[in-house]
Order: sequence, then structure tokens, then C-alpha cells
Amino acid sequence: MKQLLNFLWKEKKDASGIKISKPNLVSIFVMFVGLANYTFADESSIPVYDLEWETPRAEKILVGDPAKLFIVGIDARNLAQETMALKSSIELDEAQSWYVRSISVLDSNRIQVIIVALSSGLIEVPELILRKSDGTELARTKSFNFQVESVFQQPGVKKEPPPDALAPLKIEFPSELKLIIIILSSLVGIILLAGLIVWVKKIRQNRPRSGEIKVKLTEGQVAINGLNKLRAQRHLRKSEYKRIYFSASELVKIYLGRRFRFDAPEATTEELVAELEKLAVSVRILGDVSALFEQLDRVKFTDYVPSDSAIDKMFDLAIEVVNKTRKRL
Repeated sequence: MKQLLNFLWKEKKDASGIKISKPNLVSIFVMFVGLANYTFADESSIPVYDLEWETPRAEKILVGDPAKLFIVGIDARNLAQETMALKSSIELDEAQSWYVRSISVLDSNRIQVIIVALSSGLIEVPELILRKSDGTELARTKSFNFQVESVFQQPGVKKEPPPDALAPLKIEFPSELKLIIIILSSLVGIILLAGLIVWVKKIRQNRPRSGEIKVKLTEGQVAINGLNKLRAQRHLRKSEYKRIYFSASELVKIYLGRRFRFDAPEATTEELVAELEKLAVSVRILGDVSALFEQLDRVKFTDYVPSDSAIDKMFDLAIEVVNKTRKRL
């Protein structure tokens, strides 16, 4: 340090013998020139290379497509073992329309640089700097410009259809097939229409007329109505007394079976009376039932011909049995 100060400052004695320190201008100039030469020599020692397109070059670059460039002519033999990072002279921000995706050494004199455009138009890439992992500069590239197209169709530009586009094919059906389809369709329509008409008629038949109230009849009422209709027929058909007695027997048995919940139509008179006894039916009603079916069985299974008064008494007794045993509303 003392030697440097002695080099930059010189001491002299005046006439009175006092030491005076003055700057050594010559020494300062020499030192400045040396530092300037060192700085410029260090700056100029970094090689600069051109960026060139990959061969063959893509016809057009769209936004988001990788632009593959090469640093050609660089001596990359010693760089393959280096850990390099690529950094441009400007930082990536909202205004920057590109970024460097990767850099790799392909062979001894080619380094590949892949740049991706973020917007359409002219992309201006300034000089790029190759650095070692410790930050030491290895090389630079010259600035590079290229055009990027939008992925969307530009307004006013008409999109041409593909040259090989074919018109839709028209398939013709045979006339016989058309006729069969028409006939089948007509038949289906007629069947559906007929079904609809029948359905509407059934609804109208089951619908009670205005002012009428449809009441569900009990098994007793059904039996009495059937006996009365059968009783009216015997005056018109006196010779069919056996059929009248069989029908009356069937009506009463069906009623008793529904009223007391057992299989009465297939039972004999003895089985019918025994089943009613199990159900705790009164003795008086059991007597009437036995008397009724004795009259019915006599005509049904013998040649006995009942008189008109005997037929009337049989119907009176049958209706009485129903009235005595039916449920009360």
C-alpha cells in the first residue's frame, strides 16, 4: 500500500527544506491506461455468434410453437461438460413476447436454442449470453428477429374448404320398399285409431250418467236380484223348472260362500250345513237352509215336477235365507 502511494504521490522539499506531497500525474495516467486496456481486452475476448434456423425451416411459426435455432460455429467440445444457463439482456415480464425454453449441446460445434413465442407479430430477440454455473460468460449471440402468426383466423380472410371435400351422398330407397313402408305405417295408424275408439267407448260406458250414483252391491243384494230375475223367467218358461232350480241353488250357494268365506258352490247339502254349524250360525237359519236345499235337491235329482205354488214357496224361502244372513249396511 505504501509503495502504491509512493507511486501515485511524490514528495519534494521547498526552499526552506519542508517536504511537500504532490500527485504524480504521470503515474496516475499510466495506471488509468492500463486498467482501460484490461477492461476492453476482457470485453472483447467474449466471442459473438449468429443464430440460424434449423434446416429445413418450418413454413410458419404459430404462437406457442417452438422456434428451433442453432448457434453454429461455436467450439462446444469443452462446453458439453459445463452446466450452462441462458439469460437474455432483458428480464421476462408482461411486455416480453417470448421466452427461452431450453439450450442443449448437440455436437462439437452446434448448440441448440429453443425459443417459444407468446404473441403474434415480429419477435425481436436481443443478444443472449451463455454463462457457466458460476456466472462466468462463455459466449454471446447477435440479436435475432422472426415473424410469428396467430393460431386464430385473421378477420377478413376467407377459409378455403379442403380440396378433397365430398358432398353428402344421397341414398335412394327402392320404390317397392317405399310402398311397403307406407302400407305398414297406414295399418299401424288404423290399429291405433281403432284401439283409441274402443278405449273411449269403454270409458263412456263405465262412466255414470248425469244424476246417477253408481253403488257397489253387496253379495246379499246380488243374490236377491238374481233370484228375482230367475223368478220372473219361470212364468215364461214353465217347462224349464229343472234349470230354474239348478240356477237358484247355484245363486244361494255362491252367496253363502262369499258371505261366510268358504267353498260353498262345490259342497253337497250335508257339507254345506256342516260348514255353517262350524261357523256358529243359529239353529233357526240352519233349519231354513236345510229345508231350502231339500226342495231344490228333490227337483234337481228326481223326476218330481213342482207346482207353481211350490216354485213360489221355494223362491220365498231362498230370499228369506239371504235376508236373514246378509250383512247389514
